[in-house]
Amino acid sequence: MSEHIVWRVPLLFALPSWGTVGTVGHIDVDVQTGELTITPELIQKIQANATEKATYYSTLARPAV
Repeated sequence: MSEHIVWRVPLLFALPSWGTVGTVGHIDVDVQTGELTITPELIQKIQANATEKATYYSTLARPAV
């Protein structure tokens, strides 16, 4: 039986005034081939998560420097 091993790479969302504010998804990378496991649905989910975080943080007062 062959194992399918991947690296799971988190996608962090960062804003200039806030720094990293959270994870918006992940991409799996095949260890042997380097192929990315990414689908149109995954891209849409990542974009939606990033938009949600951007919208939320745009309503807050900026942190003091």
